[in-house]
Amino acid sequence: MMSEIRSQVPTELEAALRPLDSRRVVVMTCGSGKSTLAKAIVAKFPSFIRLSIDGYIYDKYGAYDRDYPASKYSRYQDEANEALKVRLQEILQGGKNDVVVDLSFAFRASRDEYRTIVEAGGAQVVIVYLKTDVSELRRRIKERAAAGLDADSAFKMTPEIFDRYVSGFEEPVGEGELVIQR
Repeated sequence: MMSEIRSQVPTELEAALRPLDSRRVVVMTCGSGKSTLAKAIVAKFPSFIRLSIDGYIYDKYGAYDRDYPASKYSRYQDEANEALKVRLQEILQGGKNDVVVDLSFAFRASRDEYRTIVEAGGAQVVIVYLKTDVSELRRRIKERAAAGLDADSAFKMTPEIFDRYVSGFEEPVGEGELVIQR
């Protein structure tokens, strides 16, 4: 199982995870398949620590609309985002670990905010855009819904939420992104 996960790190990404200088690396995931990629990076490269908003919420509050009311999700998401930024700064100050930030980074402003934190911490940013066809995304959403909520899927993605996400998504362009077609 672990070797299967490790093999899911695309070869075009591996070089970026082994920089020529001594700076720490922070991978910012964007698109579909973020958690799978983040887990693969951590499995293959032991210096990496994974930070996940969904994981934070699930660990602290449980599953959406099961362990806490759906009305609290937005508040918990904001709390988790702030906690992850603080944890990222702590890790970078420690100077020993690399980080993979497993969240949607659907908006340029969010990517820019995290980039500022990373660069202030003396690390380099690697934005990985996992580009996937919308029909494939819909298939994955249905598959995930059938599997139930877990730490990588902290809330229920309805067709309406999905449509809003797709229409509002700001594709990274000109940000030094590595695009991986999925």
